Amino acid sequence: MPSEAEEATHVQRILDKHLEAPLSSSSPKTTREELAEVFDQSLRDLEDNPEEQEWKCTPLYQDIFRRVKQNDPSFQPKLITLVKELKENGSNETWKALKPFGMLFRETWNGSVEGHGVEGWTRLNAFAARLTNEELLNFDAYGIWAMRYALEDATLDDLGKVTGKVNEGELNPEILDRVIPAAAAWVTYAGTRMWKLSFEEKEWPRMMWGGPRWGRDKLGYSHERWKLWKDRFRGFSERSDLESHEVARKAYQEMSSIEKQES
Repeated sequence: MPSEAEEATHVQRILDKHLEAPLSSSSPKTTREELAEVFDQSLRDLEDNPEEQEWKCTPLYQDIFRRVKQNDPSFQPKLITLVKELKENGSNETWKALKPFGMLFRETWNGSVEGHGVEGWTRLNAFAARLTNEELLNFDAYGIWAMRYALEDATLDDLGKVTGKVNEGELNPEILDRVIPAAAAWVTYAGTRMWKLSFEEKEWPRMMWGGPRWGRDKLGYSHERWKLWKDRFRGFSERSDLESHEVARKAYQEMSSIEKQES
């Protein structure tokens, strides 16, 4: 049986080949089969130890997250098709349930924009939005969080402490430029889903609380909250002090387009 280091090296080579191939000719099925050759025997050997079996594919998932942060966003569709192939046609329940993909992604996402850098943070949010839109995993709460930080004057502090604010409770331009692109990525890759969720009447989890501009006691998606986000993007698009004003403008236009298409 290969060592963990040998498995990790083999996984890197398989993913390198998958990502280097043109999207039109890359084969998620072939990649899945090659990954199965790496992991399936050890997964079978761990059938009597479900907890250890569940974490066996951790090196693969962590390698995917690393590539999401470091690579150009054009690579993400290839990674999404691979995750979809693993979930739909995996040779065992560990693949099909994507265990513990979601938990590991949350650990990665928790690093915040300061830890990942603006590009890495934006790419992670784009990937979460794509996964959610494809219904491979549900990260709808992450969409709320991205919007809360960028558009509701919250901070990257779950206690909601007021820091880095300027007049009338608005975040400083430096902070906004770090978080607006991630919020815009959610509109780009899961905007229609977010629009539809805003009309659902349900009991939303507490984790979907609002930032100061929306209200901490207002949870989840709603049409009124969508309108606030759209108005905020429009306002930011008109601010010359923001490097991200063009990103905000495109997000505002995309939200307007979604409203027209879905009405």
